[in-house]
Amino acid sequence: MTPTQLAMVACAGGAIGGLALAKSTVASREPLDLPAFVQELPRGGMNIPAQWFEMNSAVGWEKMMLIIGYADNQAVCANLLPIAKSDSPGREFRCSDAN
Repeated sequence: MTPTQLAMVACAGGAIGGLALAKSTVASREPLDLPAFVQELPRGGMNIPAQWFEMNSAVGWEKMMLIIGYADNQAVCANLLPIAKSDSPGREFRCSDAN
């Protein structure tokens, strides 16, 4: 596994874990609207927004991962694009601002 692939696995693992926790229900047992919750999060010190890593599917653009917690979330998300494209050449991927 290349260093880039290892970084993607580490990033994906953190994002998946974070999304799993965020998708859990709140004390009132109401489902949490993750995109709305993320929209309200503060940006980092460089004022760079968190990023949604998205994939175009039969139902449109779907949010696959949330990239958050890096000094430059946009650069991290952009680094994942060619890796995802090489793994699934028939699909489209993009990054979009989350907050």
